[in-house]
Amino acid sequence: MKKININLLPSSEEQIKRKKIEFVLFASKVFFLIFLSIALLSHFISYQIRKMESYRNQLAAQLTPILPVIKKLARLKKQSDQLNSVVERLHTNRRHIKKILLILAELKLSAPLGVQIKTVEYNSEYLVIAGLLPSIDAYLQLMKKLKESDHLDFKLNYSLKENLKIEFMLKATL
Repeated sequence: MKKININLLPSSEEQIKRKKIEFVLFASKVFFLIFLSIALLSHFISYQIRKMESYRNQLAAQLTPILPVIKKLARLKKQSDQLNSVVERLHTNRRHIKKILLILAELKLSAPLGVQIKTVEYNSEYLVIAGLLPSIDAYLQLMKKLKESDHLDFKLNYSLKENLKIEFMLKATL
């Protein structure tokens, strides 16, 4: 058989009631502190949001007159890049023209009598000159003189025509 312990002392009942009251008071204090912390944090966050919105509005007011200037600068930068591209192409073309004039001068000095120039074609990478030579000897003479040139990188092709003239094509790299 089990023995049941019954505490009939009034002091322990008072002590239990007092502990319950202390627990309720402690729990209410904790709840109040949590509620107060949440309220303060909420107030602080809303204050920071209002402050950031005010700063954003001030910044937008300051940037409004600057935005057209920024757009104009972007447009000017694009135009400047286009002009730089054109200037670079002009410099390249100038170098090519100098090289073409040098090739033509070399051809004038090297070409034997009776040479006929039919076409001159310019490409950004090379110059093609096509024409007729009166004989194979004239072709060999032209080939020899062009090979002696230090500054001329070229390719010379030929074919024999029925009237015993030599059709040639000079392709010089620029």
